[in-house]
Amino acid sequence: MYHNASTSADLPQAPHIEVWNDLVSARDLVLSLALCSACACGALAVATVTGGQLLFWGLGGCVLGFTLSCLMVRPKREVSVVETEDDAAPAEAAATAERTEAQQ
Repeated sequence: MYHNASTSADLPQAPHIEVWNDLVSARDLVLSLALCSACACGALAVATVTGGQLLFWGLGGCVLGFTLSCLMVRPKREVSVVETEDDAAPAEAAATAERTEAQQ
């Protein structure tokens, strides 16, 4: 079995950079970083004004920024799993073995 990952043909090809052995769009990366930073700074400002715990407000702002980034930036890959004849043989043998055990 192998995985076929390709980008959508109808999307324009943007320059990609490598981050942690994965290719990402520079535009989407900067957008996500700016959004998370703005949410964290806003949460820290609220914590300073209200006298709350800075750590918890900062973490909450980061979680909010991450959630918004996930909603705004969609994955560009389409992954399809393709089984070859070599991969199908062990699965068929296991299914046959289960059927014979069930019949006994």
